[in-house]
Amino acid sequence: VEVIDPDAAKDSRSSITVKLTTTDGATVDVRCVISNAFAKNAQPGVENWALREGRFIGQVIQQLGSKTRPVVVPVTIGMPRNIIGGAIEPEDTEGGGLSDLDRNLITRVLNLTGQDRISAAYRDLQRPAAPAKTLTSLGRLVTNGTLACTGRDYDTEITQVHVGEKLFLIVVDADQDSSDERDAIEIEITSEFGEKETFRLPETLAHSGIFSGSVTLKSNEQPTAGNLNPDRPVIECYFGDTLHIKYVDSIAGTENGLLEVLRDIPVVIGTDGLVSAFSKTFNNEKLAVETKFHIAESYFELFK
Repeated sequence: VEVIDPDAAKDSRSSITVKLTTTDGATVDVRCVISNAFAKNAQPGVENWALREGRFIGQVIQQLGSKTRPVVVPVTIGMPRNIIGGAIEPEDTEGGGLSDLDRNLITRVLNLTGQDRISAAYRDLQRPAAPAKTLTSLGRLVTNGTLACTGRDYDTEITQVHVGEKLFLIVVDADQDSSDERDAIEIEITSEFGEKETFRLPETLAHSGIFSGSVTLKSNEQPTAGNLNPDRPVIECYFGDTLHIKYVDSIAGTENGLLEVLRDIPVVIGTDGLVSAFSKTFNNEKLAVETKFHIAESYFELFK
């Protein structure tokens, strides 16, 4: 949050309060302090430039969720540190305050979803020849979605796929989380051989902003477009084919608000064979001996 109010800037320790409210009803008060951070027109070499301009900056940690979710949460390793200003705790307004240890363990957050609009309200008490006025500004959560093709653990990206195996997909896009339920997004999968399907990826958890799923790759040299079964999704492809995976982010930080994320994955020519040894009880002793002999021959051929 940025506020320009020169008459409120008494000294370098001056601060003001801005109230953030989402359309869902979640609220948090943010302390804004004198700061040069994120300034595009700061004058280099000018001491106390922000103080002279009356420039206040405040930050608060955002969390995906509705207004019913807890607003005071434990600090996790993924949360940003050294935020400017920060959320005002209820104890601060009552004259108490959190200990330094508590401030390192818990924090106050603003709960919001991709559908929310955020209203920032600042009460300007001193205005030239005018009564006090509440100034407001609107914003919303906007993130650029990412798409990855991974292994079954969803942690390592892959560069090629095999017919008969599964293709695992994961999309990270926080602003597509819009409800208290597990939301879903759509991706399009096409191939050089004529396959074209639309596949829905469900959210991993409510308010996670992470969407994942998998499809089975079935061998078919002449695939039929538009025949995907959502309950058992299968993509038809063939050896030497290339899969084109597209995700369109409808809420992105681009000029037109849209972002196309594309991934091309080649289909390997051929598949890897697999031999596994197993134990079995045979009723026929001759059959048991012959089976073990054939297994030994197979291992010998593999060794050569």
